[in-house]
Amino acid sequence: MIATSVPDRTGLTDLRATLARVVSGPSVAAVRAGAEIAAAGRALTADLTPPGVVPDGPDRLPTAPVVDALVAAAGVPAIADAVEATVRGGADVVPAVGAVQAHAVGLARHRWLRDVGRGLPPAWQRSLDARLASVPELAEAVGSAMQGVALRVRRSRTATSLTIGSVVVGIIAIVVAGAVAARALLDVDVADAVAGVPVTAWLAGALTLLAVVLWATAWLVRRRAGRRRAAAVRRDGRAAVEGVVTHRLGEPTLALLGEHRHVRELAATAAAGERAVAAATPGGVVGASSTA
Repeated sequence: MIATSVPDRTGLTDLRATLARVVSGPSVAAVRAGAEIAAAGRALTADLTPPGVVPDGPDRLPTAPVVDALVAAAGVPAIADAVEATVRGGADVVPAVGAVQAHAVGLARHRWLRDVGRGLPPAWQRSLDARLASVPELAEAVGSAMQGVALRVRRSRTATSLTIGSVVVGIIAIVVAGAVAARALLDVDVADAVAGVPVTAWLAGALTLLAVVLWATAWLVRRRAGRRRAAAVRRDGRAAVEGVVTHRLGEPTLALLGEHRHVRELAATAAAGERAVAAATPGGVVGASSTA
């Protein structure tokens, strides 16, 4: 209450200052609109997740465990083992890529929804579920990606050469050993030398040892080649599955989380606007009494 008197000009300065402060502040309509916006912001905030509860970037998505599950569902370890066994055995039969296990795909998808949507409100969880690829779509995508993985089972040239050498040397060792045995036991007249090399038991033993060494070396080479090609199948198969997870699960998830973050920022802006309006609004009601 401000006491004023026009003849005495008492309180006019205070009255002018108060009126100026009221006029410079927001209008009643602005205050009401700010309150409504703030109420809408509070309603949105109640249906949002605080920062840090849900993943905010691709590096925080649960990609690795889901990829592991889908790699197993696609049979990548079994295919790699079959490739290794085929190369080690020297066969040329290419292992077949089997059907993707739909049940395992469903479990992997459910795990993704659980881990990503744990902190999301129910409405956002349902939206995420609708945006992700379905189980049949995900299984088909993984199967198609696995068809592009090269399964190389061609025989190792080095191992083949060593095997042939082992067979040739082994045959020569048998011939030399037979000649030595025939001369010693059966008193058969055989040559004392083959290509200038004396026919002795030592020569037969050396040739036999060489044949065994060549055969063992060929086996080790095939084993190493099998492991190397199996590792390539595991690497390429995992890369193919990771591409499917990124495209069919990661990208839709990041899009929804981006929308969630944007709405959260809008709600925070509305709350900040409410505080600004409250700070700019004069407290109390101004009254004046005048004395004529």
